[in-house]
Amino acid sequence: MLADTRFCAAALELLRAPESAGARQVAAAFPEAVALAYPAPPQLEHDAPAGDGRPLLDHIATRLFGNKLAGLEHGNRDAWRGLSRDAFDALAATWVRVRDAGLGPTLRAAAIHLDVAKTADPSLRARWTASGVQLDVHNEAAAAILHARSREWQLDADHAALALAWIGAHGLAGQHVRGEGPLAMFGPLLAALRETAIDTAIALDGLHVLDACDTAAVREGLVDDVLYAKLAGVRDQLARGAIAAPPIDRASLALRLRALRGNRDDASADAAVAALGDIELAALAAPLATCQLWYCEAATGKLSASAQLGVLAASVGAARAIGIDIAQPWHAQLRPLAGRLAGDDAETRYRLRLIEAALAQRSIRELISGAQIGPLGALSAKLASNSHDDAIVLDYVDSAES
Repeated sequence: MLADTRFCAAALELLRAPESAGARQVAAAFPEAVALAYPAPPQLEHDAPAGDGRPLLDHIATRLFGNKLAGLEHGNRDAWRGLSRDAFDALAATWVRVRDAGLGPTLRAAAIHLDVAKTADPSLRARWTASGVQLDVHNEAAAAILHARSREWQLDADHAALALAWIGAHGLAGQHVRGEGPLAMFGPLLAALRETAIDTAIALDGLHVLDACDTAAVREGLVDDVLYAKLAGVRDQLARGAIAAPPIDRASLALRLRALRGNRDDASADAAVAALGDIELAALAAPLATCQLWYCEAATGKLSASAQLGVLAASVGAARAIGIDIAQPWHAQLRPLAGRLAGDDAETRYRLRLIEAALAQRSIRELISGAQIGPLGALSAKLASNSHDDAIVLDYVDSAES
């Protein structure tokens, strides 16, 4: 499986019939891959599932392996309809460098396992949680789940370590360009690369190919020339070791807020940041410089810019109240909130307005201090895991009045 992309795609597709002889062979080789085949609702913002209710398998087997990576290998630009010929050729050339450096099996091993921690399988989730894995930070969770298993992949120690490092860092580039995370979150990746004999530049090329394929597999046409250039820019910054947080000022905070709003052409993000006092700016910008936001654009992108800033302030306030060290890298998981605000039905549109009205009752300073909102609902925050103290999960709870 690790030697051939199309064979790997076909083998993973066998997991749709879990009792078949082929599926049992795949499960014997890669036990955690069965997590991809557990039925689940569609993933947020992803293309519609194939029809058998296995969206993780659709994403990894059908689209990432069967379409995007296979398309790069065989020069099929039709599989990358969002990219120009020049951009496609550049990405394909990067894949060739990675493959020719002997990292093809390593990349396939990583790609098989990117989404295992997202599974809805209750028995797997219970087992992993009991072992101390924090599933809400799914990339780090997948790397933790696979730490011992990677020795069975018939890769040497350096290549197995690289596969785990790629799994742990996958998706961070896309989150960074969406304003959801600082480059400091790549610190563990760069530290892991220094412990291997693999050339750092080619290892970063491999992560770039993995991220491009993973992102393109989310939604057809999502990776266009603009997004591709931004992802490549992240790789280039990492190659320079440029992961220090930028200076904390209004411009950098406004830039991040605009990214969280999909870089819409409006002045509302700049106005919301301009309305902050200097004390509020410092109190908000410093912890956001170390925060990895999950599903923040999906959860808050439809809110007004001031309300979106209010959610970020409330996240900081909740993390402080819970006792998270916000001077160090930490996580705010907004996936539950994203689920409540997905779609364009009347109830969702009304909930958006309710949240904006509720947040407007509190100043940014009050929200940073942990003040509750209401009576039109409440923002609820909790530790993502009792065994880890660097991540919170944020949700919005409707009140009887709302």
